[in-house]
Amino acid sequence: MKHIFLLQAFGDNLISLTLLRNSHSHEITVHGTSLTKQIAEIIEVNDVNFKKVYDGIPAFYNFKKESFMKSVKDFIFLIKYIKVNVPSNELVFFEKDDFRFKLMKLFLNSYTLKAASKEIGFYQDRAKVIERNLGKRIEFALSKDFKLRGKSVVINPVGRNEVRHLRKDILDFLVKRMKNLDFTISLIDYLGVYSEFESNVDNYYTKTSLKEAANILKNADVYCGPDSLFIHLAYFYQKPFFCIMNYDSSYFLPPGSEFCSICISDGNKKNLPKKFEAWLQDLEKKKVIS
Repeated sequence: MKHIFLLQAFGDNLISLTLLRNSHSHEITVHGTSLTKQIAEIIEVNDVNFKKVYDGIPAFYNFKKESFMKSVKDFIFLIKYIKVNVPSNELVFFEKDDFRFKLMKLFLNSYTLKAASKEIGFYQDRAKVIERNLGKRIEFALSKDFKLRGKSVVINPVGRNEVRHLRKDILDFLVKRMKNLDFTISLIDYLGVYSEFESNVDNYYTKTSLKEAANILKNADVYCGPDSLFIHLAYFYQKPFFCIMNYDSSYFLPPGSEFCSICISDGNKKNLPKKFEAWLQDLEKKKVIS
C-alpha cells in the first residue's frame, strides 16, 4: 500500500485527485481533510481509500491566517498520526517539496517520503511523482484543444484570496464582450461583492455551495475567471476557459494554458482585449456544431 497526504486548498486537492483518478490506481490511501473529501465526491473519485486527518487546512499550510503555536501543534499531530496509521515500510508522498516536507523527513527518518519538486508545471511535477511511485502513466488533455459546444459562459471573479479577485473594470469588460457575442452569462459571486452586475447577466448566484457551483460550471460551455479552483474544475470538465491573473501564477495552470491565460500585472492590462479576442476567434474555429 502507498499513501498520499492531501492537506492543502481545494485547488491543490483537485489537481492531485484528478491525477490519481487518471492513474487508475487502486493501491493508494488518501489522507486528507474535509475539503479533500468534498472534491473527491464532486469529481467522483470513488476507488481510493480515504482517511480524514484534519477538518480544514492545517495551520502549517496556512501561515497567513493561523498562529505559530497552532502551526506547531498541527505539525506535531501529523507526525504522530503518520507513526500510528502508516507502517514505516510503506511509501508516503506529499504534494510538494518545501520546508515543511524537509522537516517531516527529519522527524520521520525511518520512512520513505517523496514529494513533487518545482520543475516544469504544477500538474506535470505532481504527475511525475505519481508515475514514478505507482508505475502508472498519466496522460494530459491540453486546455487549448477544448471545443466550444454552445454559448453559455460562467464567470467567477473571486479567487482564494483578495489579491486574486478580478477588478470590477475587468469583470465589466468580460460581461460586455460576452453579451455582445450573445452568450448566456452566469455570474457566481459567492461573497456578494459584485452585486452591481446582477442586472447585467442572465443568472446571478451568491452563497452557493461548492457542489452547486461545480454543477453550474459542469452544465456551461465556457469559463472565465482568475486563477482559482474553478480554472482546474473547468480543465477537469474539459471546458474552454480564459484565466486572468493579477500576478504571474502560470506555473499552477493546467497543461496547454498559455494561449488561454494572461497576467495583467506590470501594466499588461492593455494587452487583455487583444489576447481575449484571439482566444475567442480560436474558440470559434473549434466550435462543435450539433
